[in-house]
Amino acid sequence: MLATLHSSTQNTITLEEIWVEYAQTRNVHLLDLLTVQYLPLVRMVAARIAARLPRLVDLDDLIQEGTLGLRRGIELFDPAKGAVVKTYVMIHIRGAILDSLRDKDWTPRLVQARSRKVEEATRVFEMRTGRKPTEQELADAMRLSGKSLKVVMKDGMRVVMGSLSRAYFQADSGKAMPLGQTLADERALDPVRAAQAADLRNLISQGLTRGERLILMLYYYENMTMREIGLTLDLSESRVSQIHTLLVQRLKVRMMGKEIEFLPLAG
Repeated sequence: MLATLHSSTQNTITLEEIWVEYAQTRNVHLLDLLTVQYLPLVRMVAARIAARLPRLVDLDDLIQEGTLGLRRGIELFDPAKGAVVKTYVMIHIRGAILDSLRDKDWTPRLVQARSRKVEEATRVFEMRTGRKPTEQELADAMRLSGKSLKVVMKDGMRVVMGSLSRAYFQADSGKAMPLGQTLADERALDPVRAAQAADLRNLISQGLTRGERLILMLYYYENMTMREIGLTLDLSESRVSQIHTLLVQRLKVRMMGKEIEFLPLAG
């Protein structure tokens, strides 16, 4: 097979054949061939994410991170499990890009908090109506004017940079110290919130089939469209939408009276 790939008959070799041999040999050359085959997906996903980010974020950087995610997805993909290759590697591409952005997140905490409120209001509206809100509907839901909402959404797209080595003077002692030493570690795990999050996940997932859990995960955590989820699970887009609507209704009933218990997670 490897000799044939370099010959004039290379076009006769199918992608499926390359996958079969790669699954058996884990040959790096075949990994490179598969990576090249799916590189257009990296650019597509990176471009979608870049469209919602400040211009300061370099598209080429996102593509580089996405390519690493692509290779990881190819390495982990198991054709025997029957998953859709394109959708599977796109999840890894998107995950690698988002992980990189989180590691480089310079957005002020206040802006992050406001952006989370916009996202939460959008999610609540979608769960109630089954569609995304218009800007005016979102402004009404958040009790903001249209102008104020635009400011919040615009601020959420900005990136603020500064030197963590810059001197910072403490008000009480007047001593200077690097600014980086004054920042809270946002990655530190709050055991109470972690326990509440685990309880909430368990409550939501009780009684759900594997397919139903996948629909919730892909839609709310991976931000995939109904059509993409349908391709992944071999379902029609309308069927995925129907299952999602029924799930939301069931979960609303299940969560009635429990809002106070999990309220700290919304903060």
